[in-house]
Parts: sequence; C-alpha cells; structure tokens
Amino acid sequence: MENLGRADWNDPERVKGLAASYPQRYGEAFWQTMLKLTGPARRDTIADLGCGPGLFLADALSRYGARRVIGLDASELMLKQARVFLKDRLESKNISLRVVDFDSSATGLQAKSVNLAFSGFLLHEIHSPEGLLPQVYKSLRPKGICAVYEFISGDMDAFINYSKKLGKSEAESKDRYPDICKYSLSELEDMLRHAGFTQVESSLIDVRAVLVGLKGIK
Repeated sequence: MENLGRADWNDPERVKGLAASYPQRYGEAFWQTMLKLTGPARRDTIADLGCGPGLFLADALSRYGARRVIGLDASELMLKQARVFLKDRLESKNISLRVVDFDSSATGLQAKSVNLAFSGFLLHEIHSPEGLLPQVYKSLRPKGICAVYEFISGDMDAFINYSKKLGKSEAESKDRYPDICKYSLSELEDMLRHAGFTQVESSLIDVRAVLVGLKGIK
C-alpha cells in the first residue's frame, strides 16, 4: 500500500516547494519551543536526519553557534540544494552532506560525534523509527540531545486545517492524515526512552510536537 506521508523528494518542484514552505513549518512558534526544550547552549556539531534543503541547519548554525553540520537525506536533489544554502555560512570542510536511505542503510554517524541530533517530519516516512533512534543515541556525545519534530495523531480536524494552510485540499488532507499523523505523542516519547534517552520532554504546537531526549554521561 502506498505511503501518502512520503513524497517524491527527487522531484525538483517538490524541492522548491519544501524550501518555500520552510517559514510556515519552522516559524517562531517552532523555534521558541525548540530552544525552550533544548536550552540555548552552544551545540558544536549538529546533525539533521532528513535534512531536506538544509534550511533547519542554516538556522541552527546561528541559534546554537555550531561549528560543524551534518545533513543526511535520501534525496540527492535535496542535498544539492542544502549545499547552496550552507556554502556561505561555513567552510566546506565543516559541512558534511550524505545520501542515506533510512529504511535500508545505517546513518554512518560516528559514535560520540554529535552534540545535537535533529529529525524533522522524518519518523512518519520511514519503516522503523525504532531502528533509527538507537543509532542516533550512539552518535551523540554525553549530554547530547536528540530533538524530534513530528505530526501527532488524534485530531484529524486540526491536521486538515493545518494542511489547508499549505495549499492542500480537504479530501487530500483526509487521505494523508493516517500516514502523516502516524504516532501519538506518548508513542514518540516511548520510542525515545526505549532508545536509551532520559529526561524526555515534549511540547505541542497545534497538530505538531517537539520532543527532546538527553543522552546521559554514562
């Protein structure tokens, strides 16, 4: 059965559209919530899993004072666009962009190499978030943070209203709801805990939520 929550991110028009919609998806409400949950401390190395056109990484560079960024995505076109957005912000040696199929291959992230790992609207697209999050845990340095930004199940009307603002029809939004709003908040929190994260916290933003988990010092 087709997964309506997973678009063709190798379509150039979709790449452009995703970049254009960034301010709506990652606006001030998101950043206020994100910074409240993660704290404003410097995060030297930031990894974005499913980085798309790289705009979160470009934003996070200034907000966390990062010196190195890692962007992983299944789409070469997305990574090409990410390089354009990032090239004037960091030296190329501090930008690592790699193709990763999150359904069939490992992330390739080195153990204890990342201070902040982020996943935005990725977990509902892949077959096994439960297999991905332990890899993220291993990649984090002690006291590193994993942050997840996802749609939350339980309120189809709220999702339809949100989706309409992005130009989707009501019928299309209803069809996509089960695949996009795939997990409840408690299910996502449990995924983080089962991967080893402690001090799991979350905050709702309409039909979306930001969740964070801490890697302890052991």
